[in-house]
Amino acid sequence: MTFPSANPGRPVAQVSGLGNTHQPRLAYTPASRPLKLGAENRIRLSTSTQEILGAIREERF
Repeated sequence: MTFPSANPGRPVAQVSGLGNTHQPRLAYTPASRPLKLGAENRIRLSTSTQEILGAIREERF
């Protein structure tokens, strides 16, 4: 499975199996450069992170 990158046509990650192993494992290769997101890609919420986490915790219990 390949994930798309911010630059069309250039993948940022590839997920693959390791062959026949007894335990499932995850192999990865670190990115060659950090992901840079501009202000236009940031999400602005009217609800605080603390309120969101509180709601998630309430749903779990």
